[in-house]
Amino acid sequence: AALQSFVLLKNDADKAGKTVLPIAPGRKVAVLGPQGMTTSGLLSDYAGDQQCYGGTTDCWPTIAEAIAAANTQGTTTMAKGVDVAGRDASGIPGALALAEQADVVVLVMGNDKTQEHEGIDRRDTA
Repeated sequence: AALQSFVLLKNDADKAGKTVLPIAPGRKVAVLGPQGMTTSGLLSDYAGDQQCYGGTTDCWPTIAEAIAAANTQGTTTMAKGVDVAGRDASGIPGALALAEQADVVVLVMGNDKTQEHEGIDRRDTA
């Protein structure tokens, strides 16, 4: 999967020389974005359908669940904000409120199989 994706990450030091990563214990982390709340969105279209027993994707955690499990000394909040494909913006104010209360925001975005799969892959990404 790492060969099929990329991560935009900036970890510049602040004036005191501190960086965001690694996230220090005890921080308030907000995981925001629709792909942070799903497991099926973590796989490419060509991953098949037998990752977990019964053909589901519920045998591993979502990104939000994994961060919450690792952030044992801090608090982790999570919000989808918006759907991957849709026009409903009603979740944005709640997600923004969580971001304002957090020390660190992890924004998890991307497309899903409603936008890219066999037969509807984009011919041109320009």
